[in-house]
Amino acid sequence: MIIILNSLENNDLLTILKKRKSIFILLLAISLIACESEIKKEENLDNLQKDELNSEVDFHEFMDLVLDQFGRNYGDKILYIEYKPIEKPIPRRFKSFILGKQELSEDEKSLAIQLIENGGTAFEFDQENLNKESRLILSNSEKEGNENVKYVFKSFLGNKNGDMVISTLGIFLNNESYNGKTAGEELIVFFKKENGEWKISNHFTTIEY
Repeated sequence: MIIILNSLENNDLLTILKKRKSIFILLLAISLIACESEIKKEENLDNLQKDELNSEVDFHEFMDLVLDQFGRNYGDKILYIEYKPIEKPIPRRFKSFILGKQELSEDEKSLAIQLIENGGTAFEFDQENLNKESRLILSNSEKEGNENVKYVFKSFLGNKNGDMVISTLGIFLNNESYNGKTAGEELIVFFKKENGEWKISNHFTTIEY
């Protein structure tokens, strides 16, 4: 009789343990599903914010500003412009460098870190959407010589308020006589909207060639 009772008790214990294990697995599965759902929700929200900004801001305008400010130095040379987006336009090793730059505002630093962590917002580039002045200096119709300058934009990202944008680009001086690039630099440029007008608020060089 004692043996039978012990056997019954063991069976009851095993049943309880199995039930507890099943409950634990069920709770774990629910927790994982909830976490996955939250991650997707955050990703969708981030993409939505980028899409909303993309619909409000025309990134061609920032190309115009760059050409206006930096193109003056190369006005006599043949100029080209390209848009070649890359997934991670700023290497992570520049994170501490950016955070340590005293001339940058906290908002500018925050936007730069977002670009490092998440990448930029893609858009459809069309040279015809640049302003009249940009199209004129890019026409190159009356320019001659072996030297040309190429502006290669690699990323754009705006903040949630829609009043600040960061861009990364390279400016390369090429000499056809030497079959390739002779000099250049990689830039990070910040744009800020003040009184309804976009302006370059800050810029600095990360790499020189």
